Amino acid sequence: MRQIIPGLWQGNLADLNLLGVPELREKYGFTLAMNVGNSPWVPRDVPTMYLRMYDVAAEDDPERGRNNWQLVLDALLMAAGEVTRGGKVLVVCNMGVSRSVVFSAMVVSILEGIPMMVDPPYIMPSPFDTTNYDLVELVRSPSELMPSLELWADAARALETVKDEIRKLGRA
Repeated sequence: MRQIIPGLWQGNLADLNLLGVPELREKYGFTLAMNVGNSPWVPRDVPTMYLRMYDVAAEDDPERGRNNWQLVLDALLMAAGEVTRGGKVLVVCNMGVSRSVVFSAMVVSILEGIPMMVDPPYIMPSPFDTTNYDLVELVRSPSELMPSLELWADAARALETVKDEIRKLGRA
């Protein structure tokens, strides 16, 4: 697991399992764990939200439409709120490659004002052409694997639909 920005950590299911050990739970001091992977395991004594996100492998992946973006955005508000209150949030999925990285990018995008996508270089671009790779490098796991760019683009589209509302909440 690793810290992305103050208060936001990203990892995999093995990192979440570590929180089952009382000494490690106390050492890390997470105030919220967000599990967006397949396995619904949650540690004791750490407030945890489990919301399965579906990984997307390609543009025509049949799992693509199964993500409930409204629920993901609700979970995003919970995680971003905890970070802004000085909490310590751990976001995990099974492997720590796509889903937790994409969810973490959404949190960073909201809190730091960094867009998930950039202007396309030409008409009819693919997610590969418009992904903000600076943000990808900030949030991706230390492995050589890239997160699913299709999932990234879906998340960015969902995020854009509520960015103004989220900003208004921050000013209230």
